Amino acid sequence: MKTAPRDSESLIASEIASLVVTFERVPEEHHLAMRSQMDALAGRLTHNQVWDAFDSAAEGENYSTHAAKDAALDAVEWLNGENPEAPSVRWLRVAKQRAVAV
Repeated sequence: MKTAPRDSESLIASEIASLVVTFERVPEEHHLAMRSQMDALAGRLTHNQVWDAFDSAAEGENYSTHAAKDAALDAVEWLNGENPEAPSVRWLRVAKQRAVAV
């Protein structure tokens, strides 16, 4: 379901802050993906800009790089109103699962 684009500076800043707060609560293997989302939101990147940013790493792409690209694209989709779920919501679920497993 498409919603209105998130172009409010305060809403975007709030989402970045939520990601920062959640960062240390998720396993380290997800940190690159989270950083890529924070960068995509802070830079108000487009799909093309994300693809261009990761094209240079494509030759040596591994799971972490692929996950980071997908995460950045998810953030862009949230910015564009193409994804109703904020990126931090996913990471909060991951953090809760980690807390239950410990």
